[in-house]
Amino acid sequence: QMGQWKPMWLSPALITVLLLASLAAWFYHSRHAPLVIAVAESFSGNESHIGPQVLRGDQMAVDEANQAGGIDGHPIRLQVFDDGSDAAKAAANVSRIAASPAIAVLGHYGYLTAPAAGPGYKAARIPALTGLCTTDTLTKDNPYYFRANYLISEQGREVAHYLDDVLYVPSLTIVYPTNVLGRSY
Repeated sequence: QMGQWKPMWLSPALITVLLLASLAAWFYHSRHAPLVIAVAESFSGNESHIGPQVLRGDQMAVDEANQAGGIDGHPIRLQVFDDGSDAAKAAANVSRIAASPAIAVLGHYGYLTAPAAGPGYKAARIPALTGLCTTDTLTKDNPYYFRANYLISEQGREVAHYLDDVLYVPSLTIVYPTNVLGRSY
């Protein structure tokens, strides 16, 4: 009869409304959920002075972006990972970063820590950006590691050109280490 409540018809409608409400709540939450960026630097070990300096600069940029509305309405949050100025610890941290909510990595400073973590970022498909490591091999064959500075080999060429073209040094002897930085020349 008309006007009589029919639970069979209401049940699918109620389920649909609840599903739509749940989707709307999820969309609202995910729309305003923070974007997490990992900061992987040395906060301990022999390069421990670098981490706090880099973090302050990163936080200033994040604060400025968040004051302007974040990225597409998402606030940005930094999550710190200490590489301990150690290549093995930097490489081991990659799995921790991959398991975190981080969508990208800012780091590493060191010419030992950055290349040690690079293959892990590539395997985990996590984009990473260094603003400090100049090692040539860091980004070679790794589409997930980027740099915001020059290559060490470019610096060496520029110094050589300056010595030759500006200072007119007729000859010189180059002394370099046999580590990854020295091999980049």
